[in-house]
Amino acid sequence: MATQSLTEKSILAIKPAPKQRLEVYDTKTAGMGIRVSASANGRITRTWVLLFRVGRRLRRMTLGRYDELSLDEARTEAAEARLKARKGFDPAEERRQRQREQERAQSETFRAVSERFLRQYVRRDKKLRSADEYERIIDFDLLPAWGDRPIGSLTRRDVIDVIEAVKDRGAPTMANRVLAVARKLSNWAVSQDLIAHSPCVGVRTDVPETKRDHFLKDDEIRALWPEAETYGYPFGPLIQLLLLTGQRLSEVAGMRWSELALDKAEWHIPPERTKAKRALLVPLSRPAVAIIKDVPKIDRRDFVFSTTGESAVSGFSKVKRHLHGKMLTALKKQAKE
Repeated sequence: MATQSLTEKSILAIKPAPKQRLEVYDTKTAGMGIRVSASANGRITRTWVLLFRVGRRLRRMTLGRYDELSLDEARTEAAEARLKARKGFDPAEERRQRQREQERAQSETFRAVSERFLRQYVRRDKKLRSADEYERIIDFDLLPAWGDRPIGSLTRRDVIDVIEAVKDRGAPTMANRVLAVARKLSNWAVSQDLIAHSPCVGVRTDVPETKRDHFLKDDEIRALWPEAETYGYPFGPLIQLLLLTGQRLSEVAGMRWSELALDKAEWHIPPERTKAKRALLVPLSRPAVAIIKDVPKIDRRDFVFSTTGESAVSGFSKVKRHLHGKMLTALKKQAKE
């Protein structure tokens, strides 16, 4: 094994014959050397190498190309790698693992990862009540911007650009929602070892949230009730039960027959379906029991309100806007009478 005190001048002086390779090891940094190869046409390639031991095993790794890593930088990296080896870690294996992760991240597009995120996290067991919103934000805001880009290439600047675009279209509060979904998806990708770091770290929207604290007044309820009846199943009785029970939309929409004890006028909501993750006993009034008993008994498995039989009913935004407009029209008519 040839050794010498490597300098920039001595390294450039190493010139193997065509199709041959020489290795010269540094006397100042144990195990570090320069590998010089010559192609058939005489082209010279210089690469830093390192020999080290992990326990009793002799290992070898490439530190980098000479034209990318100076002598001082190579010595520093070699010293750090040997320190890891003395502690029982294999720096060569760590480097290969990082390279595999980078290659995998570059091959995984945002579109592919977002589909896995929706399938494996958002839709799994229907645990997220906001699943529809997640899908809408990904489809409308994130996929158009990042669809076929490798997820590992996304940067903080990319996230900021999407957030600013949402605010520019006049939807500042929605910018908070978009950032929340992007952050959740990125954190999930980190947990699945698809990316090393989230591009959302440090990103803020600086948009304050306005707490919604409107409660329906008696006259609004009286105007809303008959309008709900015009809808029929599933939205009509669902809205009326919302008014009669005072429970959250997700809880009423996801009501199961197995949760009901109509002979006792009770509704037992399991902890996995409540916001506080605690079981809830809801007493049912006579009108509430009557509405539930009138729900058509068709094959929808355990769901009281379902259009597919496979999942709870969804798509409330359009119904809410329509009902709100009808309620306001009814209130104005009452005011004129």
